Amino acid sequence: MDLNDEIIKLALFKAFQELVEAYSDAIAIYLKEKGLEVTDRYTNLERIKDLGIIDKKLKVI
Repeated sequence: MDLNDEIIKLALFKAFQELVEAYSDAIAIYLKEKGLEVTDRYTNLERIKDLGIIDKKLKVI
């Protein structure tokens, strides 16, 4: 693997991390606007799943 491949891989990991954080923040904002308690990321995701906002068939990894 050359250096450019490693840089691209790290950039993709960072971009994915930023995407997950932004999505998590959006979930927290949604819950807060609905007057619901905002907790940790996993619990927030479970809460919107339980509310039927996302499909319960989605696999949480």
